[in-house]
Amino acid sequence: YMKYIESKFSVVLIYEMYIESLIVMKRRLCCSFKDILHPHMRKGQYEIESDRRLLELHRAWSPHDYVMYEHFKQIMLRTIKHEGDNFVEEVEHFKDILAQTQDFCEKICTILGRGLEEHKSQDMLQSILDEHISFASSTWDEAFNVSGLDCLMMRFSPQVYRDALRLIQWPNICRRKKDQPRCQNH
Repeated sequence: YMKYIESKFSVVLIYEMYIESLIVMKRRLCCSFKDILHPHMRKGQYEIESDRRLLELHRAWSPHDYVMYEHFKQIMLRTIKHEGDNFVEEVEHFKDILAQTQDFCEKICTILGRGLEEHKSQDMLQSILDEHISFASSTWDEAFNVSGLDCLMMRFSPQVYRDALRLIQWPNICRRKKDQPRCQNH
C-alpha cells in the first residue's frame, strides 16, 4: 500500500519539515514561490513528553498511521539530502519571502479593516488592495508581486479562494443575460 501511495503522489508533506516539504513540492511540480505562499499558521505547542502513557495508547490504537508517517518522513529526509547544495539556501530565501509577505499582509489587513470600519470609499479600498510588495528574481524563481488582494485571498478558506479565482479567470460567468432567470441555490 505504501508503494501504491508513493506512485500516486510526487510529494507527501511532513509537518515538522513543512517549509522544506513545500520547496521539494515546488521543485517537483515546477511551481513558483508565489504558488506556495501561504498565510501564517499558529502552531500549537504540544506536551507529548508529559503523558507517555497516552502516546503509547494512541500508538497502539493507530499503528498504521505511525508506520505511514515514519515511512514518508524517511523518504522526505532522503529527498532533501539529495536535493543539492543550494536547497538550504532556497529554504532560507523562501522563509524570508514568507516573513516579508506576512508583515506586508498584516499591514494591508490592518489598513483595510480600519478603512471598512470608517466606511471609506470603494476607490480607496480598491487602492489598498492594489498595493503590492515586489520580490526580485532569484536563482530559484522569477520576479513576482504580492498584492493586497493576494493577502486578502490567502485569509479566506480554500473554497472562497478557488471561487474568486474562477471569477477572475471567467469574469462573465456571473453575468446573466436579460432573459435568463436568476440562479437559485438548490
